Amino acid sequence: MRRLVEASDMEYKEEVLRVLDIPLEQGRKRELMNLEGGKPYRYMLKTFYPELRNACYISLIYDELTDRGADAINAAVKLINEQKYDEALKMLKAWENDDRAYNAIGVCLMMQEREEEAIIWFEKAIKAGHAEAAKNLEQIK
Repeated sequence: MRRLVEASDMEYKEEVLRVLDIPLEQGRKRELMNLEGGKPYRYMLKTFYPELRNACYISLIYDELTDRGADAINAAVKLINEQKYDEALKMLKAWENDDRAYNAIGVCLMMQEREEEAIIWFEKAIKAGHAEAAKNLEQIK
């Protein structure tokens, strides 16, 4: 608003600029409305305010995206650490196509002495880029 008034040749320009310097919470609008019987304010309403009124509405919606696979695999790893290999393997069954589960499946099978099956899973994990699976494969061989 101040820039528009400064660039204009409106009547009472200096008085309006003085009022625009008053903080809004200290009654700037009231001062503008009362200045010279409201004449400058009515002029500004008609001339400047339409340019300043640009109503828009922005709505942001955030969804919390959970990684159910990671949650399940982490829960299975906790079970592995508690030596509950059957439970962990059952949980991992649903995620056997997720390469993040390959090594954990191999560990469960290795601990159940199902070494041939474990080797297959460790090799899959290594191919998927999971280096820790190589260490586990070495333990079997």
